[in-house]
Parts: sequence; structure tokens; C-alpha cells
Amino acid sequence: MSGSGSEEETGTGSNGKELGKEKTGGGNSEITKRKRKRTTAKRMLTLAIQSLEEAISNNQSKSVVESLFVGISQCWSSVQAEHAKFLECILDDEDDVPEEQVKWIIECSTKYANSGTSKDKYLIGSAKPTVKESTKVKRRSVKFERSTLKSKISSLNSAASDPTASIPVIQEAQQSMKNQLERYLTSQKELILEMSDEDEAEAEMTISEEMESLCLNASVSAGKRTKSEECAKRNQEKKTKDACGIDI
Repeated sequence: MSGSGSEEETGTGSNGKELGKEKTGGGNSEITKRKRKRTTAKRMLTLAIQSLEEAISNNQSKSVVESLFVGISQCWSSVQAEHAKFLECILDDEDDVPEEQVKWIIECSTKYANSGTSKDKYLIGSAKPTVKESTKVKRRSVKFERSTLKSKISSLNSAASDPTASIPVIQEAQQSMKNQLERYLTSQKELILEMSDEDEAEAEMTISEEMESLCLNASVSAGKRTKSEECAKRNQEKKTKDACGIDI
């Protein structure tokens, strides 16, 4: 082999023969061809990785990033194939792979592995806003149900304190409040289960206890008013029957 050949085109195998001469009949054309193809494959891998890095920097969509990594994987397969063909060209079957050739493929392998890590981190990171958006939706739902519950509590308190309100009206307001309390607690439970911050979850549970306490107080007041109305009704009926001489 001529002295002008590069280091990876030449060398000595474990059998003492000059690498490449035995395989190519002494010519450099096949070695040069394989080396160029391998170099081109590595260059394509590098360009594909750069495209992925640019996509990540520009916050491209998951589908774009995943598609680019598929291209990187294909380039990596090409690098491995061309590297194997190059080694076939410069080595005899009994030759050990020179250290510089091992380092060459390890360098490419590391680049490929790092690109995979970058891709995975980006996809995991891009999934977080979905979780946050889900939490936001649940927060809005809880806020709405809580606001509605406050309105129901207020309506029940108004009915219970209104001397003209009939028992059926009070009972209807009371049942409406209970139904709303169930909806509120259900939506709040879903929110709490999704919360990752323990302090936030504790704060939400404290609010829940306060709302349940307000509902209980309103229900007690309504119950007293209902009982008072029923007692008054029974007394009135008794007076009427007594006046008519009817034994009750």
C-alpha cells in the first residue's frame, strides 16, 4: 500500500500483513470507495442529528421530532453497514479491529445515543403541558361547582329565613344544595388526585371541609324552620279541631 494512504486505510493485521492489500489485490480503489461511503454515511448522521437539535430548539411538535429521529436511526443503520463493509475491505478474517476503527464507530454510536436521549427528554417535557392543561380544566370545574354550591347555600338560607316561604320550597332548596354538594365533591376529588403538590392538595381539602360546614349549617337552619312550620301547622289544626269539638 502506498505511503500516501490515510491511517485508516493502512495498518498491519494480527497476521503481519498490510491491511487491505490481501483483500484488494494490492489496490487502493476499493478501500477508498468504501471509506468515502462510510464518511458520507457519518456526515448524513451528523446532519440528521443537527436537524433534530434545531427542531427541539424551535419547540417543534412531537410528531416532527419523532419523525426526525426515525431518520437519524436510518442514518445510524447506514453508518454501521458502511463501517462493516470498510472493515471487510481492510481486514482479513483473522485480523483484530484496529483501535482507531473501534474509536470511530464508538464516536458515532455515542452521537446516536445522545440524540435518542435528547429526543426522549423533549417528548417527556412536551407531555407536561398536557398534564398541566388537564389540571387547569379540573381547577376551572371545581371553581365553577364551588361557586354554584355557594349560590345554592345562599338560596337555602334565604328560603329558610323567609317567613312567606312554604315548606316544599325550603325542602326543594335543601335538596338542590345537597345535589350540588355531591357534584362539587366529585369534581374536587378528581382535582386532588391529580395534584402533585401536597400543600395544594391539603389546602383544597381544607376548603372542602369549610364548604361542607356551610352546607351543614344551612341544612340545620332549614330543618329548624321546617320543623317550626310543621309544629305550627299541627297546633293550628289542633286548635281548629278543638274549636269544632273534634277529638284528635
